[in-house]
Amino acid sequence: MYKKLKIIENTIFIAAVSLGIYALGSTYLKNKDLPPGVCPIDNNKDLIYISIGLLIFSIAFPYIVNMIIKLRGNKS
Repeated sequence: MYKKLKIIENTIFIAAVSLGIYALGSTYLKNKDLPPGVCPIDNNKDLIYISIGLLIFSIAFPYIVNMIIKLRGNKS
């Protein structure tokens, strides 16, 4: 069971990092085409927020799982 949870944790982390890299890369590429004074982050604000949320969840996930396992009393 622990192996499956570790795989889920790593998958969430990889998805968050990949999404963050994509959002920042596309922001950088779109910044070249925008006129001066325009904020390029507004186009990808949702992707950046989702990637930040996934990163926070991937950090909190092991603690939540350990707390649930301790409450249930399972050590497997």
